[in-house]
Amino acid sequence: MRINTTLQVSRLQKWSEAFLLLSVCLILIFSEMPAWGKGLALMFMGFFVAYQHLLQKPAARLVQLIQFDKETWRCSVLEPSRIKKTNIIEGRLVSVQGWLFVLVLRFEAIEKNKSVMKNWVIWRDQVGADDWRRLIVIARFWADDVQRIVD
Repeated sequence: MRINTTLQVSRLQKWSEAFLLLSVCLILIFSEMPAWGKGLALMFMGFFVAYQHLLQKPAARLVQLIQFDKETWRCSVLEPSRIKKTNIIEGRLVSVQGWLFVLVLRFEAIEKNKSVMKNWVIWRDQVGADDWRRLIVIARFWADDVQRIVD
């Protein structure tokens, strides 16, 4: 069983971020802090969100994941500075961590004669149902360090 999948942009990630932000805001609003403290905390939250979405440099995005065998994986990464150009990274899967709707794959890649650890987050809605099941199987049985994989 091998993986050869193209990853889509995740809506689940955006909804999770929005839910987390809303939860923190509601906790602040209904806390027993003084009103000036709530206002200051909410203002800092607003600045943080503006920084995250408007000013921060976009991160590289995993576009394609290909598994050749247990040791050899290839990742196509879309670099934000190079529009419509992908960077190919080859390496081995070191560990997998996940829970219900998200997996974190950790790869050891060789770049410029150095061993570099790359972490990629894959949300359930980024891949099809069959590829998600394959990733869960790989997470449970093939990774060197499997931690708390729940289906």
